Amino acid sequence: MYQGSAAAAVTTRGVENPLDLNQMLDALEMGVFVLDEAHRVVAWNAWIGRVSAVDRNLAVGKTIEDLFSIAPKTRLSRAIELALKTGVASFLSRSFNRDPLPLLDPETGHAVKQNIAVRPVPGNDGCRYCVVQVIDITKVIDRQNFLREKMKENETLAMLHMAGEERHQAILESLVEGVITIDVEGRIKSLNRAVELIFGYERKELIGADLKILMPEPYHSEHDGYIANYLSTGRGRVIGIGRDVQGRRRDGSTFPMELSVAEISTGEERLFAGVVRDVTERHRAQDELKEANSRLTEMALYDHLTGLPNRRLLYDHIAQSMARARRRNESFAVLFIDLDGFKRVNDELGHDAGDALLVEIGARLRQRTRATDIVARLGGDEFAILLENIGTREDLEVLVADIVAIVSGPVELDRGTTAVSASIGVALYRADGPTADALLKSADQAMYAAKKAGKNRYRFASNAEDLAVSTVGSTGPDPRIQKRRDSPAAR
Repeated sequence: MYQGSAAAAVTTRGVENPLDLNQMLDALEMGVFVLDEAHRVVAWNAWIGRVSAVDRNLAVGKTIEDLFSIAPKTRLSRAIELALKTGVASFLSRSFNRDPLPLLDPETGHAVKQNIAVRPVPGNDGCRYCVVQVIDITKVIDRQNFLREKMKENETLAMLHMAGEERHQAILESLVEGVITIDVEGRIKSLNRAVELIFGYERKELIGADLKILMPEPYHSEHDGYIANYLSTGRGRVIGIGRDVQGRRRDGSTFPMELSVAEISTGEERLFAGVVRDVTERHRAQDELKEANSRLTEMALYDHLTGLPNRRLLYDHIAQSMARARRRNESFAVLFIDLDGFKRVNDELGHDAGDALLVEIGARLRQRTRATDIVARLGGDEFAILLENIGTREDLEVLVADIVAIVSGPVELDRGTTAVSASIGVALYRADGPTADALLKSADQAMYAAKKAGKNRYRFASNAEDLAVSTVGSTGPDPRIQKRRDSPAAR
């Protein structure tokens, strides 16, 4: 008796319908329960029963505090009190409240991550009731699962709309999603309060208006075609499919929203019901996450001082170059560069000057090489360069000699002018090692040979001394190479 009379007080307004409130609420893929002024449950849907392990027959008539052991001062308890005593609605986001209710998914055993909406609803008996809507956001990150859930929810909300607009409007008004029904000509037949809040229109402005008023281009121009195509073929790009689109508010601003549409029938006319959700905040959070991931990637793969690739990224590029070289029967070169006299700059001018010098040398190396070449900082005063399409042995030698020369040029720093030189070791793939480690080791040993020979010069790795550089598939030498056969850095 208690359940039937109280639920009727919330929903019945003289309109008969074969579906009762429990049937419709049970179809929702979200938790919904209704409380009276004493915080006692008068309606309890199957979803909340499943995740709380509390059957409807046990829940009805009990207070929400007894069912969940909620302390009187919790945010949820206060939100319910506000709704019942003052008619103020609340939204409890998990970001600030964690999980207000102890709910577990019986399939996974994991806690259900929740957003909770608390809304006041007037009853026919003159009392105020409270609708609590529990939204499971556990799977929101999984885009496909989220869209499937929205489609199920859309079908149920459409059924709620058509089961009797007057009878169930109070429940629909409590939902945070916008619910709109339109006819086959695209005219808006009904909407709930959330639509007004999302788009900034009043209900009277939208009823009878073309749905296109809520759409920016290109959706505005294409909408009539969507409906016509569906009516003629039974196939549609929107009907029965959840998707991301853009909405247009009354002030002309646009925003990202999720939309799912289903066809419904009243027996008299064909209608379509859409469920919309403003996802601006979620998109902002996703953008922030992408930016954070980009920063983490940059920290992991790039040198923080010079902005050049670090050793880890260089290894990845060498691995890719090896794969291409095997397919094309080509070779490529790895240069190992160590600065001569860098410690003196640090000792005499300070570490800030040393850092500025490293930045300048990195910029010179990047300027002297091609866009397809990889210049990396290995750490300290060590750099490496990966060169593909290196042309002939003579071309490569001229380029390396140029690099020795540009490094040794004077550098203007805040604390004065200084200069360093470079000792460079050159290793060739196929001649000096089959792996990135082997190539860098060969180039490193050749660099030490250059230092022993007097610094400010280059040496090829021992295995490559008499090897001609492969020209198979080569695009030719760097067009910026200037012949420097008389270079003092010549081998």
